[in-house]
Amino acid sequence: MPARALLDPQDEKENLRPRGKSLERRGSAPQKPRGQPVPLRPSHTQPQKFTPSSREKSAQSNYRQQSPLAQHLSSLGAGVALDATTGGVVDEILQHMHKLELKHLVSAAAIARNVNLAHRRTVVAWLVKVFHVVSFDDNILYGTVALADLYLDACGRTTSGTQLQSIVMACLCTMLKLQTAESRSYPVCELLSHITHNQISVQKVLKTEREVLSAVGFNVSSPTVLQWLEVFSLRCASVRGGVSDEVRRWVGFHECAAPETVVGGPSGVRPKFIHLADYLCQIAMLNHLLVEVPPSLTAAASLILAMWGLEGPSCRKELLLEDIMPVWSINRPDQRERLKKTVADLHSDWVNAQEGGLDEADDRGVRVVNDKFRAPGRHEVSLLPAPDAVPVFVNTISL
Repeated sequence: MPARALLDPQDEKENLRPRGKSLERRGSAPQKPRGQPVPLRPSHTQPQKFTPSSREKSAQSNYRQQSPLAQHLSSLGAGVALDATTGGVVDEILQHMHKLELKHLVSAAAIARNVNLAHRRTVVAWLVKVFHVVSFDDNILYGTVALADLYLDACGRTTSGTQLQSIVMACLCTMLKLQTAESRSYPVCELLSHITHNQISVQKVLKTEREVLSAVGFNVSSPTVLQWLEVFSLRCASVRGGVSDEVRRWVGFHECAAPETVVGGPSGVRPKFIHLADYLCQIAMLNHLLVEVPPSLTAAASLILAMWGLEGPSCRKELLLEDIMPVWSINRPDQRERLKKTVADLHSDWVNAQEGGLDEADDRGVRVVNDKFRAPGRHEVSLLPAPDAVPVFVNTISL
């Protein structure tokens, strides 16, 4: 049967109908348009007034109300420093970091209930020593201890000393995986085997790592104390532009060759007062009562204590407080009191670390941190005497 016969008569009639003007028969009447064409523009156009959206208004308002830190970064210029590209968003980044750390705070009572505090202090001191010997970046140290504390808070069961070692190595394994390939010279398995002297198998570490990550909800992105130290000290540690001779001669600005890191980094040259603040933060890691303090608050208090302890210039004290205020404002009584209390707690730990009076286990942990920061590459800050009294910093900047 011909293919033409397979078509329905109505379809065949439809196919024979002309589809365009070029196919119309000569002399046939023109087809009527199906509808009137819609004009692309109105016949009488009115000039439309630009009204910014709420998002644009918010962006304009934020630009006018930028923090001093954001203004400083924006003024550097992209050709001068990579940090200049974050000038427009640094305030939003800091607020996000602060919300993230507050979301994942731990309870000192829960940690005391789930682990022997002497074991925790011993393991933290061991980590400080090992990281110093193998030249790991301190940011990995802070992240490892914070992740372990987060797990001890969430696990809901008693953890023995042997289990705590596996947990800490699992947390270290996670932190090492988060490092870029350029900042990690050796495979993670080799690093773990080297640190543990092959006493803990990699398979056991990986199994424990799955348990830890499941318990903490895979939260591995909370900001560390060292990250807050770098943020808060960015402006007050800078010597760009016109800086007086008094500021340049300040002992807190003395620099020396930074120790090279095997994992993490890149290591940068830090002034003396930042090393002192880092020392106070690592002393604080030994005190389980301070795990409830947000990392940003610990970093802010340690920088205040270091700046005032080294009798920093008034202009640099003001810069430090200005950059702390977007996160911990001394204009708000509740935040001001928390900042003052944390400064007092760190000052007490500093005094105890130098004058003794601790039991033998606590003293061993403190000695490890003191030995680490007695190195010339860290300006021997553990030998510096603590101030006689807690610094009064509230009246330094106008409220």
